[in-house]
Amino acid sequence: VVVGGLNFRGSDEMQKAYDYIKKASNNISDSKDKISEMVSLVENSSWSGESKKSFLNLIMLCEQLNDKLKDAAEENVRKISKFIDERDEFINNSLVIKELEE
Repeated sequence: VVVGGLNFRGSDEMQKAYDYIKKASNNISDSKDKISEMVSLVENSSWSGESKKSFLNLIMLCEQLNDKLKDAAEENVRKISKFIDERDEFINNSLVIKELEE
């Protein structure tokens, strides 16, 4: 089965891909927590001045990027999970069979 340019030979490989995507999604969620902890530490520190403002601005940009990555990762988890759940129906679909025969 080919999905998004990746060739899966069996359900074990599809499950492995799902596990990797799920792990990546969890890591992105964990990094969101770490970013929040870092912001809290910096905001409550005695550090002051322009360098603190610049650092916080940089961290806020990282937080925005992380939010976008988290959304994309969660969507990928949902999509591959749905594909795994429905793969037999997809593979046995007469339109897919017809395309393979031509």
